[in-house]
Amino acid sequence: MKKWTVKDASANTVISTDFSEEYGQYKTVFNGGLDRTAIPASYFTKSHVKDEAFHKVHLFNVGENTKYIQSSGFVAGGNEFICQNYENYPGGEYLAHTETVTNLKAGWVHIEVASMFFNSTEKLVYNNQSRKVQFVKLVWNGETIAEAGPFTKSMYSYRISAGAYTSDGTGTLTIYIRGRGADGNDDATSQTYHWWNMQGFICARWR
Repeated sequence: MKKWTVKDASANTVISTDFSEEYGQYKTVFNGGLDRTAIPASYFTKSHVKDEAFHKVHLFNVGENTKYIQSSGFVAGGNEFICQNYENYPGGEYLAHTETVTNLKAGWVHIEVASMFFNSTEKLVYNNQSRKVQFVKLVWNGETIAEAGPFTKSMYSYRISAGAYTSDGTGTLTIYIRGRGADGNDDATSQTYHWWNMQGFICARWR
């Protein structure tokens, strides 16, 4: 049996031939994690392919952050947004979002999450520790499966992908974000951190 590729697919593979080329790098995971080029072609038969192995795709869109947002002292203009400040958010890890998927079969999940970060540079002082940084962490059913950061630029977009084994039933993705605490040059009321346009998907398969 020939291994599935973007341009040349076997009729017995799980992923269809017109599946997005963007996910060609994940074809081994989607098709079962088996190196078919190293296994005798006569080993596999049609009986090895299970119906509905790629059985669920769950999409989510969180939108804009509402956790620890500044509640007073700043009014957003037409091209501005209200952020976190150190009065409401002193730094540290917090739960940004929880996403639950039901009716899973025991097997594998592929997860992707993306969003935008804002880090204030207003109080930035050259060559000291005043820079603002954020981190993101993905947790599936209580197990950390991916961490990324520090994100240090004033505007930043990211996309994180990870995979994990999962039991059947219900699965829970929790997304945590951590920002750095205040420096001596910071005050409590200035705009500091924000994130928005958080979205993602969870692909579940079994075999």
